[in-house]
Amino acid sequence: MEALEVTSAGRPVSPGYQFQVLGHHEANAWALFRRLHARMRREMAVRHVELTDLGWQIRRNQHVVGRIEWDQDVDGRVPLLVVDGKPFTWEQVLFLTVIH
Repeated sequence: MEALEVTSAGRPVSPGYQFQVLGHHEANAWALFRRLHARMRREMAVRHVELTDLGWQIRRNQHVVGRIEWDQDVDGRVPLLVVDGKPFTWEQVLFLTVIH
């Protein structure tokens, strides 16, 4: 089962939040949805980056969790990282600093 972030116009945001859970093909759909919903709530409650006056910075926990995507703007030469549902270019990630 999969959940994708959508815009107010009803179209998937790419890249944006994306969650999946796996289950047996005969699994109870409602049970899978509850697992998916719990994962979404848990993962969206944690912020890894924060926008400050100095730009995007890594929060005090000093680690970033996200997923790697294809960056169409550079024809995939470097990855696009999605953190907290927001896309970051490879260069932006390299210059993230830790909030003190």
